[in-house]
Amino acid sequence: SEAARHYSRAIESNPNMASAYVNLGNLYLLRHEYQLASEEFERAIEIEPSLAIAYINLALLEASESNLSRALELATIAINLDGSHQVFAYGARGAIYAQGGQWEKAVKDLTQAIEKDDGFALAYVNRGQAYKQLGHLEQAIADFEQAINLDPSISEAYYNRALVYISR
Repeated sequence: SEAARHYSRAIESNPNMASAYVNLGNLYLLRHEYQLASEEFERAIEIEPSLAIAYINLALLEASESNLSRALELATIAINLDGSHQVFAYGARGAIYAQGGQWEKAVKDLTQAIEKDDGFALAYVNRGQAYKQLGHLEQAIADFEQAINLDPSISEAYYNRALVYISR
């Protein structure tokens, strides 16, 4: 709540500070106050329509509420905004495609994310899950192993790798 007060003060001082709205939205997400988070991300987009991270966060929030078409729309906007967040935009859209069972599209976007940042462990996990669903088990195992190499704390990589080993 202390951080929220400081972001609110920053917004009072400068109502056009879009990044403060994004960070306040992130705090609301942590507190499971999804409507408030959504409102903050929307405000950030109104102020700075080229702020990719606001679209990405809002897309992930929409996906968590199963609003997949809106989530895909927002992630696509973020992808079309050139910048340093494009890797996360591809990762988000790939995860959203996977959530909707669109495995080929998920693989394509997650591959884009990995090509932009080959250290993005979660993209390997998500792509591995998509490969698993498509029946490309060796590729799935390779992705899970790469995710583990990059971040040994990602339990989903171990879990899903075990599922693939069992199914072979």
